[in-house]
Amino acid sequence: MESIRLIRHCAKYVSGRPQAFKDYTSDDMNVNPEDRVWVRGWFPILFELSCIINRCKLDVRTRGLTVMFEVMKTYGHTFEKHWWQDLFRIVFRIFDNMKLPEQQSEKAEWMTTTCNHALYAISDVFTQYFDSLSDVLLDDILSQLYWCVQQDNEQLARSGTNCLENVVILNGEKFTLETWDKTCTCMLDIFKTSIPHALLTWSPAEGEQTDKQLDSVSQKSLDIQSRSDDQNSVSSTERVAMDTRRQSQYGNTPIKLQEQRLFSSLLIKCVVQLELIQTIDNIVFFPATSRKEDAENLAAAQRDASSAADVPHELQDPGMYRYLTSDQLFKLLDCLLESHHFAKDFNSSAEQRTILWRAGFKGKSKPNLLKQETSSLACGLRILFRMYKDPSRSDAWDEVQRLLLSVCSEALVYFLSLTSESHREAWTNLLLLFLTKVMKISDDRFKAHASRYYPLLCEIMQFDLIPELRAVLRKFYLRIGIVFNIAQLPETHDEEEEEEEAQ
Repeated sequence: MESIRLIRHCAKYVSGRPQAFKDYTSDDMNVNPEDRVWVRGWFPILFELSCIINRCKLDVRTRGLTVMFEVMKTYGHTFEKHWWQDLFRIVFRIFDNMKLPEQQSEKAEWMTTTCNHALYAISDVFTQYFDSLSDVLLDDILSQLYWCVQQDNEQLARSGTNCLENVVILNGEKFTLETWDKTCTCMLDIFKTSIPHALLTWSPAEGEQTDKQLDSVSQKSLDIQSRSDDQNSVSSTERVAMDTRRQSQYGNTPIKLQEQRLFSSLLIKCVVQLELIQTIDNIVFFPATSRKEDAENLAAAQRDASSAADVPHELQDPGMYRYLTSDQLFKLLDCLLESHHFAKDFNSSAEQRTILWRAGFKGKSKPNLLKQETSSLACGLRILFRMYKDPSRSDAWDEVQRLLLSVCSEALVYFLSLTSESHREAWTNLLLLFLTKVMKISDDRFKAHASRYYPLLCEIMQFDLIPELRAVLRKFYLRIGIVFNIAQLPETHDEEEEEEEAQ
């Protein structure tokens, strides 16, 4: 700790006397005078701090990490671009898997403390010196964030998506077309590699018991949907570790331990999917905007006046939507729809969910991906309807309409097939969003949509819908009557028109 204090003092000294390093020659004859302050001053300071971080116990390395990034933030404005490249070669050693301790528990602690801390600090430095660092550091930062979500560590995976969101929201206005392409590709890669495909195919090893004997020692509440919203709860990896220890007293087999590790990994993938869906929503529309829109839709339906909530969100939110090309938005849509279809397949597979539940992958009820199923589709619909109303994207309107008709019809057919009341309830906000958005489009477009959805919406009337949904459906049907000329306008309108003609 005293060494770190002295190194910090050295940084102040170097900052105040850069000329002393330029004038000093000795064995630096081959070094450019402008670089001598880096070679003899800044580099040794930052290198020694990195050695402390990589070798010492938690309290010391945490202090070393704090001081290292404090030095960067305080004096980085004097650094040249090529100095930053040298520096981050050292910084990224913190994540170097080869240097992680062999013991699994120490490795997990290293990831949740030092790696986690470094990730946020790197994002802060990148944002502070974006103009200098965007060229030299973006690729490395994106690959580091990608690495973090691959590590089967829930805390690090959450932090990876969180830092990606922060970097994009804080700097997206300055991104070039190429930068946005790289960022969207990174999100696409994370999405594709974190879909927990094994959930659909896993089966117990031959002869393995999956009955009540297993239930007595199975994991406690592992409800993917609710746990994901509670960032302060015990992480899934910790839960699985606790259950693994609990099961060891029952004579655990290597197969059982392997199974627990797989379940832990699959749970983390589920968490990453949810985090990434939220990240895309926050990036495109800005954090909390979509939640506010849902609340407004519900309040408007409760007042039976959805038009009162017709707030032009696209004009008021500071999201990154306007900086993304249509092709980039379609890329993000591919991610969201693939995630939605996977969750839907899993939720529809009652037999597979029962197998996993009996094997210990469960909470108080069968595992589900309800939140992934609804939030991915909701975000996709928001993007499509936003593009649909944007005159600057008119060249993409045909494709947007094709996708909207296809996705919304498929969603309604799926909703009609649901047998669980709680599953239908989970779709309430989604249906309100869909109906409210369709009600706001022009009459010509409304015709195309209404004719496609009409028979499906008639079927939905058979369900015991909440009053808010019934109110919006009522408005939908009333508009069909007017747009298709199968219902008269209220008499007051006709009388006013006749008076105008007479005048």
